[in-house]
Amino acid sequence: MNSGLFVGNSPVKHALVAVRATMAELITAAQDGGLDHHDESGLLELLEEFTILANQAQAFDAELIAACRDRGVPEVTCQRSMRQVLEQVCRVGSAEAGRRVRAAEAAGQRVTPTGLPLPRLRGRVADAMTAGMINSEQTEQICRTLTKIDNVDVHPDDVARVESDLVEQAEQLGPRELKQVCQRVLDIYDPDGPEPNEQRNWDRRSFRMHQTPSGAVVGEFRLTPSTGAKLAAILEPLAKPRRDRTAKDRTATTDQRSRDQRLHDALDDACSRLLRVGGLPDSGGTPATVIVTIDLNDLLAHTGAGTRGVNPVATTTAPERADGTEPETEAAPEPVCPAGARFDPGPPGRVRRRRPRHGTTSGGVSLTVPELLKLATEAEIYPVVLNQHGILLDLGRSRRIANKHQTIALIARDGGCSFPGCDFPPEWCERHHVVPWEEGGPTKLCNLTLLCAYHHHNFLNRGWQVHINADGLPEWIPPRWIDPEQAPRLNNRIIARIHQSTLLTDVTPLPVPPDPGVPPPEPE
Repeated sequence: MNSGLFVGNSPVKHALVAVRATMAELITAAQDGGLDHHDESGLLELLEEFTILANQAQAFDAELIAACRDRGVPEVTCQRSMRQVLEQVCRVGSAEAGRRVRAAEAAGQRVTPTGLPLPRLRGRVADAMTAGMINSEQTEQICRTLTKIDNVDVHPDDVARVESDLVEQAEQLGPRELKQVCQRVLDIYDPDGPEPNEQRNWDRRSFRMHQTPSGAVVGEFRLTPSTGAKLAAILEPLAKPRRDRTAKDRTATTDQRSRDQRLHDALDDACSRLLRVGGLPDSGGTPATVIVTIDLNDLLAHTGAGTRGVNPVATTTAPERADGTEPETEAAPEPVCPAGARFDPGPPGRVRRRRPRHGTTSGGVSLTVPELLKLATEAEIYPVVLNQHGILLDLGRSRRIANKHQTIALIARDGGCSFPGCDFPPEWCERHHVVPWEEGGPTKLCNLTLLCAYHHHNFLNRGWQVHINADGLPEWIPPRWIDPEQAPRLNNRIIARIHQSTLLTDVTPLPVPPDPGVPPPEPE
């Protein structure tokens, strides 16, 4: 955001400026040795005082977020929710943004659709936040507990009494002990847990997964009863212990896998069968496809071939038919290399790399080269040569809708919705003509970008503009009320890829001694 944060004069503006000035003075005093004037007990007293101040900040944060919500800030900034506004403006993670939004819902101001004030949802919690007596983690635990009690139809007076009791406990207990108190409260008011409820189960259905630093994918899910029954019906037959068919006792088992491991392998088997059979709906303009981007040096180095003068390559894998025949595909255009670049497999030898050899799926999951090659054994592969800015395939006005190869190129370049701050994956995106087709815009990569449905249909009426810059990347111009200078913006995902590609330019192959049995190549 620009300096327009402090537009006009208001008590809040002056108070916030004064707080920032005081905070700067406090930090300077501490850095200049001011803490040396305090003994151990004095330092502990300062620590307690500052903790109260930090806790009080969440009260102002709740008021500010609630005001942004009621003024329609997400709509005018072309974001779906206040959570995404916080992620974009404050550059915080999704979990932190969600926690702050929930605190604002519980303790922030509320108004009716006509603008009349309403009582705060959790007034006692709001008072404790204002006094700095509870921290953000305690606030989250109390509000989550009260919401669960609300769902079992407890009388509002009882809910208010529980709220007061929990706030009093929070002033004496840490988050770990408070969590135990909250659980005891739930045991009293809802000893049997939530009753089976079809609508509630449907509303709470979820499936989350993310990749750990080690490369493993972890997550959690909450399935409706019918979905859970379907999943069990699919996995259980595939998860049976393997039998030793060569032994005399055909019922003997030599399967050393645990049940959890067998269920994992059953899920992998089910996914492989589904991809081989096909029939899945298109995702962002391509058939059900696993799309992996990998540097060509990484791929060829693993297989024993070297590279020189080669740029990164995007590799995509698509399923075969159930009968084992290859799927019908359009003829892939020849890869487009940047001016002056030439593909040369080079002599066999090792390539020195400064990072692990792996490919990355469109969802951000890393696959090692052996895993990628194993996946590609039953797949169709499309190599696409990229330059350091991701410029690749091109096609004219022969058709209005981008074909499969162009869509693959867009996924390799944009990686998902290209709107600044949006993290929607490419499978959920639509292809957008920068210059509309009806106005003469060609179906070329230099006139296409990926957008999620929300930004595809809302960015224009919010004042945003998009164009493809000189590097061939989708660049966004914000409206003047967001940035008077209207400085172009790129999606952070694209910026991160450019930085990674820049690091790859410093990679040189190890010298390979000449093979005496092979004559030197003739000069061109």
